[in-house]
Amino acid sequence: MAALSSSEKSAHAKSTLSPECVSVRELLDAYVDGEVSEAEAAEVVAHVALCERCRNAETALRRFLASVRHTQLPVLASRRLRLRIAQLFLAGHDNAPGSAAD
Repeated sequence: MAALSSSEKSAHAKSTLSPECVSVRELLDAYVDGEVSEAEAAEVVAHVALCERCRNAETALRRFLASVRHTQLPVLASRRLRLRIAQLFLAGHDNAPGSAAD
């Protein structure tokens, strides 16, 4: 295996994430959706304040989600999926408290 040139090493170093970045990136989707604990949110906020790469990742994620929310394209589930959801919904109601099965 050939040794990496200095420019390849630099590019590789920039492409790898620190353990802190990896931890924050794992929380980022849930953080943006407001689904993390206060401690996790504080961890993300503190890291993003200091890390440009993670701050850019958060900004890109927020922009992507905003663009998805603003699209007017209908999202249609397949017939098979709709039937499966209906089956699960009805099965859940059959087992619900106060149903005829009680």
